[in-house]
Amino acid sequence: ALGLTYFKDPYNTFDFLLVWLSVIQWFVSKNAVVSAFRALRLFRLVQKFPALRVLAATVVNSLESVAYLSLIMLLFIIICSTLGLQVFGTL
Repeated sequence: ALGLTYFKDPYNTFDFLLVWLSVIQWFVSKNAVVSAFRALRLFRLVQKFPALRVLAATVVNSLESVAYLSLIMLLFIIICSTLGLQVFGTL
């Protein structure tokens, strides 16, 4: 629906190239080295755009909090599972 105006935005052009390179890589070879280079290309994009750099830094800084929250959720699931087995285990 966007036509050629889709390519006026650099993010859309980058996304288009990334998707097509992924499709080509999938047909040519299923090599992990090529995937690693594709991931390195994203680091170059982060360095180029300051807003994306701030967003990436925020995500990295929040990883510790996400890990602690995941542990608390896992503990809650284990407690609820044990309680459910004790209450409904004899049905």
